Amino acid sequence: MNAREVEILGILYETPSHVYRLEQILAARHDVQRSDDLYRVIKSLERRGLVRHSSTLSGKGPERKIYSLTTEGEDLLSAITRAGATLLLGECLGEIAEQILMHFTDEENLGPVRRVLLVLSPISAKEREIFAALGKKIGKRARERYVLEPTEGPCLDGYTPVCGDATEIPFDDETFDLVLGPGLSAGDITATIGECARVLVPGGTLVTIQPFSRESVEQSLLAAALVRQVSRQFPHLAPRSHLEFIRALDQKFSVACIPHRGSSAFICRKDTA
Repeated sequence: MNAREVEILGILYETPSHVYRLEQILAARHDVQRSDDLYRVIKSLERRGLVRHSSTLSGKGPERKIYSLTTEGEDLLSAITRAGATLLLGECLGEIAEQILMHFTDEENLGPVRRVLLVLSPISAKEREIFAALGKKIGKRARERYVLEPTEGPCLDGYTPVCGDATEIPFDDETFDLVLGPGLSAGDITATIGECARVLVPGGTLVTIQPFSRESVEQSLLAAALVRQVSRQFPHLAPRSHLEFIRALDQKFSVACIPHRGSSAFICRKDTA
C-alpha cells in the first residue's frame, strides 16, 4: 500500500467519487495525476477488493462510475490510521519530550519551579501520558501540580485535577512558574496562548509543541496521507502553518524552537518586565 493509494482510500472514505473528481482533489493537494494513471490505481484497488463502483447517468454522454470503499477497504484504512497514530503519537512525541527534557537538564534554562500547570485541551490519551510524565520530571521540586482538562479524565498521579477550558484558565494572574500545553497549536491559538501567558509569573516558562506543520507535511506525500487520516480521528493534530504558530507565540514570549523530525517543540519565556 503506497502513499497515493492511502490518499485515495481516504478521499473515498469521506465522499464516494468519480475519477475526474478524484483527479481534482489530488491536484489541489499538489499530487497531479493523469486520468489514465489514476484509473490504473483505482482498478488495482478494485481488484484487491478495497474499492467498488456503481454506475450513474452523467447527463452528458456515457454512464459515470462512482467509486466507494468496500468493508475491506474501510478496515484497511482504519488499520493504517491506527498504525500511523501509534507512530506519530507514540514514537514521535516521545522523542520530542526527550528533547524538551534535555533542554532543562541545566536549571539555568528554567529557574525555580513551585507550581506547574498541565493544559490538556485538546489532546489524545498518549499525549496525556507523555506530557504528564514530562511535567513531573521538569517540575520535580514543585510544591503544586495541576492538570486542566475540559472534562475530568483518569487520575494522574501527582496532579490535582481541574475542569476548565484553555481559553479561560480558572487561575489568577501570575500563578505558575511552568505551563505545559502540548495541544495549543490547535483551536484558538490567540486565546490559549494569551491565557497561558496571563497565568505565568514574569520569567515563567511555557512549553508547547507543534506535532506537524503544514510546511513539513507537504514535503512528503506519505506523511501528508498519514497525517490527514490521523487528523480525522484526532482533529487537534491537523497541520497548522509553522510561521502562523510562531508569530502567535512571539506576541507574548521570547521563543526558542527545538526542531525534531518535522515536528517542533517551543520553549517560551515570559518577559520579566
